[in-house]
Amino acid sequence: DLFLYSIIARSKNAAEPDTVSVDGYIGEEVNIDIASSIVYNDKKYIVKKIKDSAFKGNKRITTLHIPSSIDTVGANAFNSCTALVNITIDEGVLCLGQRAFYNCTSAENISFPSFSSFSCGNTGA
Repeated sequence: DLFLYSIIARSKNAAEPDTVSVDGYIGEEVNIDIASSIVYNDKKYIVKKIKDSAFKGNKRITTLHIPSSIDTVGANAFNSCTALVNITIDEGVLCLGQRAFYNCTSAENISFPSFSSFSCGNTGA
């Protein structure tokens, strides 16, 4: 995949995977299905966060799926993704940062659990 990741937490238990954030995307695919986990150098990592401004201004993405492993979508993460039409957010996302989907002018189909409460406190993400 052509996602950029960074480690956000190292597990204290060797049997549990470390966690990473999605920091950006340099691919050309228009349908984005963010993975719930990745393997790098034979080590598994759980994807827990989409960083602030990670996809900001991407003009290609039309469809987005955010898996349940992700608990935080950072501020401005998809801001001005003007081609984005379909957005699916799985149960598990707890925080949508400020303006996470601001100016996504083509967004028509947005799906998320009806019982969701996206609260990030005062930090935005």
